Amino acid sequence: MNPDQSFPAPPSAGSDPQPVHHVHNPYEFIINPEKPAKKARGGGIGGNSFVVKILVIVVGSVFVLGLLGFILNAVLGQKTNSTQLIGLAETQTEIIRVATFGATAQDQSVRNAAITAQYALTTQQQALISFMNTYRIKVKSAQLKVKQDGTTDQKLTAATAASTFDVVYTQTMVGELQSYAAAVKAAYNTATNAKEKALLAGDYNDILLMLKQWPTNPT
Repeated sequence: MNPDQSFPAPPSAGSDPQPVHHVHNPYEFIINPEKPAKKARGGGIGGNSFVVKILVIVVGSVFVLGLLGFILNAVLGQKTNSTQLIGLAETQTEIIRVATFGATAQDQSVRNAAITAQYALTTQQQALISFMNTYRIKVKSAQLKVKQDGTTDQKLTAATAASTFDVVYTQTMVGELQSYAAAVKAAYNTATNAKEKALLAGDYNDILLMLKQWPTNPT
């Protein structure tokens, strides 16, 4: 240091301090680089509580709707007019059984009508049981035979002995089919869905056609 170098006199007491001017260092960004802003933790889906809540609600809703559909399907299956449908299946079994007796008729038109009834009722029963299975309505084979009527057999046996089988048999089958038609119509009126109504409507129309095939005065 040069001892002869003069220094400015210190400010006198009471005088205003002079502002200090900081010189900008152009290399400051190298010496003190700016630190990158820290990313907020939990920025993903797992850390966003709002998104998580939405996902939980959506997934929960899907699960609840699926469970509700399963329950409704089971409940509707139980609420379907199962008693009437099972009754129809039982009646079908008896008519099919009696229809087989028509093979001994003398009149060809009676035999033909009996065969038609046998196969038509068998087809209807298969469709009805399939429909009931859809709604978890189970029918055991033994239950289908509960309407077997022994008096019908006795009546037809007596008619054979009296040579009046064709007349008595025709009357028996027509009566059975008419009662069955009334039961089908009643079940249709209480049907719980369109598929059931369509099934029963088709059966009813088939019965009406079958009734027309039976001769009025069999020989």
